[in-house]
Amino acid sequence: MISDLLKPEVQDFILANEHTSIATLALKYDTFAGVPIEQILWQIHGRSKARKKLPLWYNTEGIIYPPPLSMEQCSAAPVAAYRATLFGQYIIAADLTGGFGVDCYYLSKNVVEMHYVEQDELLAEIASHNFSCLGADNIIVHRESAEAYLASIAYSAVMYIDPARRQGGKKVFKHADCSPDIIDIMQNYLPKLDKVWLKASPFMDIKQSCEELKRVGKVYVIALQNECKEVLYEILPQDNDAGPIETVTYNLGEEAQQFAFHTSENVFQPQMLSTIQQYLYEPNAAVLKSGGFYALCRRYGVFKLHSNSHLYTTDALVTDFPGRKFIVDRIEKMNRKAVQAIIPSMKANIAVRNFPLTVAQIRRKLKVSDGGQHYVFATTDMHEKLVLVFCKKL
Repeated sequence: MISDLLKPEVQDFILANEHTSIATLALKYDTFAGVPIEQILWQIHGRSKARKKLPLWYNTEGIIYPPPLSMEQCSAAPVAAYRATLFGQYIIAADLTGGFGVDCYYLSKNVVEMHYVEQDELLAEIASHNFSCLGADNIIVHRESAEAYLASIAYSAVMYIDPARRQGGKKVFKHADCSPDIIDIMQNYLPKLDKVWLKASPFMDIKQSCEELKRVGKVYVIALQNECKEVLYEILPQDNDAGPIETVTYNLGEEAQQFAFHTSENVFQPQMLSTIQQYLYEPNAAVLKSGGFYALCRRYGVFKLHSNSHLYTTDALVTDFPGRKFIVDRIEKMNRKAVQAIIPSMKANIAVRNFPLTVAQIRRKLKVSDGGQHYVFATTDMHEKLVLVFCKKL
């Protein structure tokens, strides 16, 4: 397949149709230059995704892209590159679920000998070809399952694993239900595991995961442009008896934000609640996923509006708070006339935090359209009152 896709006339066709509708091409062609049009459409789709998601791949000549699902599931370059900085420096490491090879490529930068393991023959073939194009000559490709690879090796190494989290098209929420089963791997191949880095979906519960995995050293919650992308678990080869687990959150973007806390810090105290003061803070997506809501109060001296309203307030501005910062204009009830007096344009950015109505329902009720310079948070305060907090972004 790869040699056919690399034919000059096929490459020219892919580049010439980079911005053409895939549906249009699918209707117009069955094959082109003897190559099934489906394979060519994979390349056009892959290039369209890689332009922003994987610019190195997009700008490297000869790269071959996988079927769309693999392209959708692979990590974005900034996330993979940041994860590699956490991974550290090792002699031997292995990516047990290689896929398209993005994670493996970035991890290989800090490793003398990197092993890519993938049981899907097509993905392994594509990744092997692309590693050559990218000059990643320290990556050794293994076309086999994670379990088969682990059974065959005589050395111990650091392992990275990103298991499939679907069975029969449905999402699973326990690590033992993922493929490969990380619990089974830890039990059966422990002598060959110096450390395991496990990538998990942000939909999986962190507390439940730590209880299931047992050997968690640290938890990393990674967001990109305020969208939570993954939770990464550092799993040790022995039970973690060191005490509270540290969670590190990182929101990648123009202004990267990091916040770390131990589970022992994340305990509620009544004095953490307050009425709404001059400034309002909304934690970024990584912090929200981490659940470190009370650790924020201890670390930054901010107050929560309500135990279930994940908004914070202070009278003095906290410039390094890991999230968005606002100055409070007014606090009102759900009243359209009051809103019109504050926002004559009736345009505002609305967010809901611990409130019985959705954003769409609030917009219909208040006749407010989206956009503008005004921000409105619909929430519940410490006295259990439903309020609208009118703010301006700092």
